[in-house]
Amino acid sequence: MKYRSKTEHQRQFLPVVVVLSNNILPVWYLRQVHDSERPNFQFPQETVEIELSRAYAMCKRWSKGPEQQIVIWVVDVETQVHTNELQGVSRAETVTMIQSMYEEMEAEPHVKMIINNPTFELWLQLHFERLSRGIEINGEEVKARVEHYIPGYVRERSFFHEGETIYAKTRNSVAIAMINANGLIAPDFPDLKLARTMMPVAVSLFKEGV
Repeated sequence: MKYRSKTEHQRQFLPVVVVLSNNILPVWYLRQVHDSERPNFQFPQETVEIELSRAYAMCKRWSKGPEQQIVIWVVDVETQVHTNELQGVSRAETVTMIQSMYEEMEAEPHVKMIINNPTFELWLQLHFERLSRGIEINGEEVKARVEHYIPGYVRERSFFHEGETIYAKTRNSVAIAMINANGLIAPDFPDLKLARTMMPVAVSLFKEGV
C-alpha cells in the first residue's frame, strides 16, 4: 500500500484559489505573489487568461461548487472595451455589462471580481506614486509611468518571469501601493472612467491566506 506523506495529505484539504482574467499580466503577477508568500491555499497551474463571457459562465458554475474553492476574477476595463469595440460593441454597453456582472458576483461568497481601470498596471504604478481619486488616465499613460519606475518594463512573459520577477521588483513597496490605492478601489459605476484598482483585495488574500 502506498502511503501519502503528511504534506501530500495536508495539501488535499487546502482551499483552492483559481484566477481568471481577460489580461494575462495579473495572472502572472498573482502566481508570483503566491509562490513568494506561500499562503494557505493551492493555486493550480491551469489558471488562465480568458474571455469575459466565458469567465462569467465559469464563475457562475464554480460559485455552486465546494466551499473550499475561491475564484479571483480580474477584469481590466480598457482591455475589455478594446476587445468589444472590435466586435461592434460600444464602450457604454461594455461598462453596463461589467457592472451587471460585478453586482451579481458581489452576492457570490466564493467569487471575488477584481476590476482595474484602465488596466492592471495601475496597481504597479501605485507602488511609486499616489493619484487623485478623480483622475482619468488611459492604459498607455499608465504603462509609460510604470516604464519610468521599472526600467526595461515590457508586457512580456520573459520580463515578468526571468531573473528578478515583477513581484520581487515591487515587493518592498506593496504596503505603499496599498496606501496609495485607498480611495481608488470602489469602481465608479455607471461610467467607469476614473482610475480604479481592486488589486489590493486580491493581493491581501494572496499574502494573508483564506
